[in-house]
Amino acid sequence: MKDKQNISDIARDLRKQAEAKAGADDEKTIRQLSPRHAREVLHELRVHQIELEMQNEELRRAQEALDVSRARYFDLYDLAPVGYVTLSAKGMMLEINLTAAELLRVERGTLAQNPFSHFVQQEDEDIFYRCCKQLFKTGTPQVCELRIVRKDASPFWARLEATVTPDAPADALVARVVLSDISERKQAEAALRDSQTALLKANEELRQANIELDYRASRLRLLTGDLTLTEQRERKRLSQILHDGLQQHLLSAKMRLGGVAEQISNLDLRQAIDEIEKIMDESVRMSRSLSAELSPPILHEGGLSDGLEWLARWMRDKYRFRVDLSIGTRPELHEDLKVLVFESVRELLFNAVKHANVSRARVSLEQVDEAKLRIAVSDEGTGFDPGRLKPAGEEGGFGLFSIRERMGLIGGRLEIESVPARGSRFTLIVPRRQTPTMQLSASHKPSVADSGKKETVTEPGPVVRVLLADDHTLFRDGLARMLEKNPGLRVIGHATDGQEAIDLAGKLKPGVILMDISMPRVNGIEATRIIHREYPDICIIGLSMYEDQERAQAMRDAGAADYKSKGCMPSELVAAIRNCMLRQ
Repeated sequence: MKDKQNISDIARDLRKQAEAKAGADDEKTIRQLSPRHAREVLHELRVHQIELEMQNEELRRAQEALDVSRARYFDLYDLAPVGYVTLSAKGMMLEINLTAAELLRVERGTLAQNPFSHFVQQEDEDIFYRCCKQLFKTGTPQVCELRIVRKDASPFWARLEATVTPDAPADALVARVVLSDISERKQAEAALRDSQTALLKANEELRQANIELDYRASRLRLLTGDLTLTEQRERKRLSQILHDGLQQHLLSAKMRLGGVAEQISNLDLRQAIDEIEKIMDESVRMSRSLSAELSPPILHEGGLSDGLEWLARWMRDKYRFRVDLSIGTRPELHEDLKVLVFESVRELLFNAVKHANVSRARVSLEQVDEAKLRIAVSDEGTGFDPGRLKPAGEEGGFGLFSIRERMGLIGGRLEIESVPARGSRFTLIVPRRQTPTMQLSASHKPSVADSGKKETVTEPGPVVRVLLADDHTLFRDGLARMLEKNPGLRVIGHATDGQEAIDLAGKLKPGVILMDISMPRVNGIEATRIIHREYPDICIIGLSMYEDQERAQAMRDAGAADYKSKGCMPSELVAAIRNCMLRQ
């Protein structure tokens, strides 16, 4: 409105000046004109007047459009959501919008010809100078993020997006800068980094916890297997005691008693001796039955198929339970493996007797391929829901949890198919060789596939090659699985006694040997002494179930670098291996 008033005032002034200039000559000029010329002049004046009015209307519309553009410019520039700053080539502020002034907490009128760098935090001034230098040197848009300090000394993170005026002479170049407050984004990024750091730490702690849990689970599986094998060995020992001791003594006593009876003429006494002989015969029969039940000789003298045939007869005689046996192969299995499978089948048949409410079951033995066997135990009894299977020892567990653990220990598995009121089928998938996934030699190195994982693991840095020497297969396998979970450690071989450890040390040249002290043929102390003398670069760590100082000192005297109990934490053993290599 003020601009319109000024234009009206200017028009009135021009009108007065024109009237004053033309007033003196108007009468004289009009008297000299003829009527015709006067009409022509009047017409020309009228046309000129109309033209002026039209031009004035155009000027008015242009002024209105200019006012609209000016208002739009104010909205777009001064009231923009981001700050706009115009800088000279020397970094002086030439123009600034209201938003930028509010960001800097200053009055806009006081900023002209002040350097923008006064608001840049001292630590970030180099970032600003490099950005400006690159902008005016290349003419290409530049972006930088730095900290701005307001007039009230409060800082904030800012993003500067700068472009240079196109087609301007070198001495007139200016930079158009878009100034944005990105403090919230920076705080979010910092919070995200903290969260990621915390997550990585939590993941590492979880990974370590998983390794510990896996190790403890493997130890539990080892204990399960050891318990079964120990039980079977104890059964075998008791069976031998019954057979070689008690039965022999009973038979010897019977023979002597018979000899005495021939010399006695008293009928009552001879009748008493006959009754004693019958009692002794019954005792021998019971002893033989108990001996066979504890540890069937056929299982150790023959194969798994022979043991299953004996088991079918025994179940029939003892429980009147019929076992339909189908044998498609007669495999040769390692003693421990044969015992684990036999005991698992016997326990499954016990379950059928106790819980299935049937009088018969079917057992089949067949070969899946060159490496695996399949043993199936099925019945048509009450069945159950496999999804509600509980660990052994709880109601409804039936010992299946223990069987599953045993199968996992030897590299096999237990498959369960059962429907309530429609029977059950238990399938044991068994390796033909003991723990084939962990059978290691110089020509076979364990990979991720050996430990049951499908992903590929890349081991960073140098790999520590470890040889395990222990006569307990289950312990070796569990230890190997634990070590393979640690990046940078690779188990390259197993030795079952001290002599084999000496031989493999020369063939495989491991970096570290974990050496059990108590082993057959050559014990761990002697094997350590020989290996240390012939291969001094190999680091040896002694292992034992005992923690006495005498054994530890004996191993160190033989050349061992360290000594650990088999019951130590896995992280402690891994640390000992790495420290051992660092001392090389």
